[in-house]
Amino acid sequence: MVWVFFSFFWLLYQGLWGQYFLWLMVMLVLAGRTHDPKILLGAALGIMCVIGLFGNAMLGRKLARKGYRVLDMVYARSKEEAAAMAASTLLDFVDNTESPREEPPIDVDSTHLPNIGPYVTSQEVIGQARVDETGLAERIPEQSHTPSFLSEWEKLVERALEAGKEAVQLKPDDAGAWVELGGAYSRRRQFQEAENAYKEALRLKPDHADARAGLASVYYNFGLYQEAANAYKEALRVKPHDAEAWAYLGLSYKRLGRYQEAVNAYKESLRFKPEGAILPQGGYEWKFLGDAYLELGQYDEAIKAAKEALRWDREFLGAWVLLASAYFFVGRRKEAVNAYKEVLRLKPDYAIAWVGLGVAYSELGRYKEAVAACKEALRLNPNIFEGWSFLGSAYSNLGHYEEAVSAFKEAVRLKPDNANTWAGLAIAYLGAGNSIEALKAIREVRRYDPDRAEQLLNLTVRQ
Repeated sequence: MVWVFFSFFWLLYQGLWGQYFLWLMVMLVLAGRTHDPKILLGAALGIMCVIGLFGNAMLGRKLARKGYRVLDMVYARSKEEAAAMAASTLLDFVDNTESPREEPPIDVDSTHLPNIGPYVTSQEVIGQARVDETGLAERIPEQSHTPSFLSEWEKLVERALEAGKEAVQLKPDDAGAWVELGGAYSRRRQFQEAENAYKEALRLKPDHADARAGLASVYYNFGLYQEAANAYKEALRVKPHDAEAWAYLGLSYKRLGRYQEAVNAYKESLRFKPEGAILPQGGYEWKFLGDAYLELGQYDEAIKAAKEALRWDREFLGAWVLLASAYFFVGRRKEAVNAYKEVLRLKPDYAIAWVGLGVAYSELGRYKEAVAACKEALRLNPNIFEGWSFLGSAYSNLGHYEEAVSAFKEAVRLKPDNANTWAGLAIAYLGAGNSIEALKAIREVRRYDPDRAEQLLNLTVRQ
């Protein structure tokens, strides 16, 4: 009775994470006192019922409903079957708890840098600093990054793995038990063991949709995207309404560069679950859909998708980056500036976003603000090529040619085989009245872009 009252007030005060920790704490205490799986399962489900009824937690309600269905069945079974059921319930709990991995690093595609023309203006920019979806790292509240949470998470995953092993020992012919074990191995990132478990499940039940989807996720993590796509299609043949499998199929197509097929897969996922199926925050599939549209050059559709992702989560960094990029491409520079400001509100130390903001300012003719933005990017990361390149461009447009020369020198130091940057340096030298150094820079341009070098020579003659 004491635990019930304590649970009630603790849940009201602490919210969702307090519920998780309370459940884990009580179960650890009980596990130290008894090894009877029926008692442990009954206690676990009872506490989940309290969470679901009083704590207003979606996870608690979900597991509580499952508890009502299985509790009476468990007590009518043998000790071995009860242990297998307990393992399944514990694995369900781990599946629904958010993983303590931070949002993945931002990646910029440096092959799509702007062409700095003869007057050192930015002609084209692809602001593709987008969240890398590899592994689909989950975003969770800040308090979950504390060492105590990480420790408890690791313990929970370890216990889930042990429970999965026990389940397949007790029921070696149960395909579902092998699927649960594969999931436990995947959470430990032991993908080879996970693959073996999923394949055993498929040997026992070839049309097991979850086993095929699990095997596909292993292939995805191995970087075998074609095999992953094939496996997801097989899973969807058996279970065509699986929104999550459609979403991961889209990601596999994206990795293969098959963007139209990725669009089609994301649309199917969203048809079955409009808020998104991959993560509980919602909006991720909309963001992935927008990424694919951006790759296809369908920028208006990318804008719509980014806005839909933000409707589900206004703090979604990747969606703001996508929106800023798409706005830039359709010529809506002011909206791009505002979107980049939102990106930097969420991640002030995001250097490439400062460069993107600087480029957008340059396109609006606001070169002083462009200089300030690029300088901030370089303060955060002095080795970022794009920052020095665009800083040189902004200085040239202001007529500050000596500063432009210094910036472009840094850019060519970082990337000596970039014709555009050598061209920018040549024009900066011409602006500063140094024709000899300009000609040296033009010779470097000729190595990579003879046509551009010819244009610069004509400009030198005119001067």
